[in-house]
Amino acid sequence: IILKKNKELGLNGSVSAGTGYPESYEGSVNLNYRVNNINWFIDTGLDYRSEPEAGSSFQRFSGPDTTYMYRERTDAHESEIDGDLRFGADFYLSENEVLTASSYISLEKETNREDTRYTDLGYSQGAFTGPVLEQTNRDNKEIEKERNFDFNLEYENKINGDDHKLTADFSFDLSRENANTNIREVVEQGSGDPLQQRSRDSENEKDLRFNAEYKRPLGDDGKLEAGLRSDAEWMDTDYSASTLVNGSWQTEPAFTQNFLYTENV
Repeated sequence: IILKKNKELGLNGSVSAGTGYPESYEGSVNLNYRVNNINWFIDTGLDYRSEPEAGSSFQRFSGPDTTYMYRERTDAHESEIDGDLRFGADFYLSENEVLTASSYISLEKETNREDTRYTDLGYSQGAFTGPVLEQTNRDNKEIEKERNFDFNLEYENKINGDDHKLTADFSFDLSRENANTNIREVVEQGSGDPLQQRSRDSENEKDLRFNAEYKRPLGDDGKLEAGLRSDAEWMDTDYSASTLVNGSWQTEPAFTQNFLYTENV
């Protein structure tokens, strides 16, 4: 969503909607209300899309010490829904001073499903089919959720136009993302072993920023500029994978980790 501010008095706004193929829908509303020295604004939108996918491949290889031939077929489906909301106000403190406060919230959910069939065939020179040696179905389903929130304060004082002014802004961002994946592999024909795995991935992030700038002309050709900036960031990422063995889930140490990152500038 692109925020649009209207400085005209009274209520102003716009509404938009759209659709697409194979399955895509979107809509948004933008409202602006100006009364006295305060300009209130709000933006909200909702999007949904759904996309089916399919593909297949065939490989045949002959080497000095090995030959193989196999076929792969994949059917996939991806869907996503997300919503955004931004609201705030401009406070006109004087003819030269403006203070803007705003908040932004977004929610998103994405689902991906992929079904793949692997078929190992008996090798035959120049052939595109043959006796089935082993056939395996692999079902992979991932659900991902993401949440974001940020708060912003912006101040501008045009002391004497754009050449002599003071600006400052403060922001706080908070985001969280989780992804759960489940894998199930079944051998329909052949001697392979079935497989069931799952993984959990989470990421939490916080960011606190402050920035201030001051500039003014000095004489005919000089200029004075001063500024201050501070940025503090914290990130915690956790990933784990496990396999179902004899009815119980066992952690895979090689694919399990936690990463913590902090930064202060």
